[in-house]
Amino acid sequence: MNKVISDWNFSISQNGKSLAETANETLAKSANTHKPTQLNTKETIQKKERKDPPKSPKGENSLAQEVMDYFNELTGSRCASLVPFEKALSTVKSKDQCYTAEELKLVIRWAHVNWGHSFKPENLCRMTRFDGYLSDALIWADGHGSNPKACPHEEIIKLWNEKFPSKAVSLHEWNRRRPAYRDLEAVWNGKTTQGNWRELKHMGMAFELISKSSLFGTRGDQPWLTLDWILNPKNWGSVYEQAINEHRERKGVKA
Repeated sequence: MNKVISDWNFSISQNGKSLAETANETLAKSANTHKPTQLNTKETIQKKERKDPPKSPKGENSLAQEVMDYFNELTGSRCASLVPFEKALSTVKSKDQCYTAEELKLVIRWAHVNWGHSFKPENLCRMTRFDGYLSDALIWADGHGSNPKACPHEEIIKLWNEKFPSKAVSLHEWNRRRPAYRDLEAVWNGKTTQGNWRELKHMGMAFELISKSSLFGTRGDQPWLTLDWILNPKNWGSVYEQAINEHRERKGVKA
């Protein structure tokens, strides 16, 4: 055993220093290793929060697209800008509640049946007027604004059969289970461009104009061109409007 104290103390001192340095280096490395990881995690969370959009705008866009698809399908349009419907869906009507997609769809149906002309989302979503549109649409849908006279299905079908014998409809097959039955009632419960309730003579005139339109002049032999197709809400407005405009052109009257 080495009994030289100076050597012995030196040896311990040297070893102690080495251990301390090693410990310090290890702790420093450990701290340096974990510190960036913690910061990176925080930064990642912050970046993710910045990248992920809030849920309500995303839902709003989805609803606006849904309403736009409905509008295009019903009116036969190809509109693409969601801005009008996004504006309507984000407009507060009362008690912190915004207009709903179903309310927009109702107004679209109401306008399509009653306005008698083509229209764009921008026309429909004028928010200074939209509350009035919705009120009228709700009354219309509830039946309070329906034609005071019940839809004379049999008489209207007879008018159609007289005008289009090759596309005659069997009265026996004309019933509530047929979608066109309800479509005819929707047309009947709409008003003319003069704001009057439709009468049997109006339906007869409509069929007369449609029979003379270029639609029947060029595609009258097509099997899909039927009363059911014409009465479909997606088609009625454009078919009838085209027939009226062509009639005016033949008479030399500008639309």
